[in-house]
Amino acid sequence: VAGLILGGLFFRFWLAATVAACFVAISLGIYTDRVLTPHLQSYLSRNYDASSELVTLPGADAAMVPASASGWGAVADVWGYLSNNVQQFQPSVGAIIVVMSIAGLLVGWKAPNLSRSIGAATLGTGATMVALTTLLDWYWPTALAQLKSLGAAGWGAVVVMWIVSLAHNYRSITPKKRPAKAGDAAAATEAMKPAVSGTPI
Repeated sequence: VAGLILGGLFFRFWLAATVAACFVAISLGIYTDRVLTPHLQSYLSRNYDASSELVTLPGADAAMVPASASGWGAVADVWGYLSNNVQQFQPSVGAIIVVMSIAGLLVGWKAPNLSRSIGAATLGTGATMVALTTLLDWYWPTALAQLKSLGAAGWGAVVVMWIVSLAHNYRSITPKKRPAKAGDAAAATEAMKPAVSGTPI
């Protein structure tokens, strides 16, 4: 009950925070695709075992340390590698997070209808892409490989899908103006006429 009350009171805040998270995720995804992908491939190639066709991330021994600790160690190792090999990596990531968070909070607070549309479009497009890639990976791997080879064209199709979803969601939740009825128009016209005072002759 308390959660429902707080959610209702701070609905616009949570909405703005959701939009900010969407802005940050999209921006970091673009930054990763444009800048970090070659460095990540180089990092993974160092730990690639051709015999088993597996990538082993460096870190603590899984038998000695819990999986969560080993996972965080691998994340720290990737972060350190990118910091040493990508120019202005940490300032760029920090600037993206700060700027996109502020932009998302402003949009979410000032334009709630647009914010809900952005959130729905982002979640819907993401869920569609996950489902599509999963099904293709299970039943049609060659088609998935062809989609991945499209590169920028494939991402362009995803952006178009997101824009179409955004426009549809925004149009569906935006209140439409009802046409004025004839009786309402006549009443408004009568109300606008100046009152005539005095005794008729």
